Amino acid sequence: MKEPRCIFQFWVFFFLVFCSYPTSVFAEKKSYQILRSLDSTYYYPQKNGLTSLLATVIWKKGVSAGGKFKKNSSVKFSWNGVSDKRTFKVTGESLKTSNDEQNSLLQFFSNYKEVLLPKTLTEKFSRYSGKVSHGNFGIRINLEIDDFQDGVSRYSLFINDKQRNVSRMLIDRVEAPTKVIGVFKYIQKSGLWLVAESVARFNFGGQSHIERTLYYYGQIENIWLVNRIEQTLRKE
Repeated sequence: MKEPRCIFQFWVFFFLVFCSYPTSVFAEKKSYQILRSLDSTYYYPQKNGLTSLLATVIWKKGVSAGGKFKKNSSVKFSWNGVSDKRTFKVTGESLKTSNDEQNSLLQFFSNYKEVLLPKTLTEKFSRYSGKVSHGNFGIRINLEIDDFQDGVSRYSLFINDKQRNVSRMLIDRVEAPTKVIGVFKYIQKSGLWLVAESVARFNFGGQSHIERTLYYYGQIENIWLVNRIEQTLRKE
């Protein structure tokens, strides 16, 4: 077995506030309707009573891609349901580091803002145009955008119509890695889907890579939130 190239783990500690939530039905065939229906099968904290969130995110072990972060480096993550903004702020011992180190830390953790509190599928793809196709693979939704938001030109979602979730995703990016293949495994909490594991495969610098991410959840005041993430990156 090849040794992991990069391994890290971080923990999340939360303070939160609550409200009520709506539901919907899985049925229609147009892309936005399928996304809306899929959203009713996924667990979103903000759809299950959460109206604001403050979390301390702590880097527990391993090194960053650039080897810059120290163990127990931390940032504050905040979200407000009114503005729907997800922001990070350097905190703790990390405040004693240089501005470059702090900016690097914020830039790195900004990649995980939708992992800590996911947007709904309809929110994430609201500016994308969609096309639905059917086959032995089930349902496929191609979602494209002209302005390459977040460096992505197209997402292809493969829907498991029996389990009613996204089983696989193809991502076409503007810059390397230009193609990413993601596969998802789920658990259920409160009868709804949460991602338990994702495996991404891509080519970068002429090398094939596999990135495996495990998600762990805890319940606070009847709200399920991610409280630990473990990720490994290795060459094939």
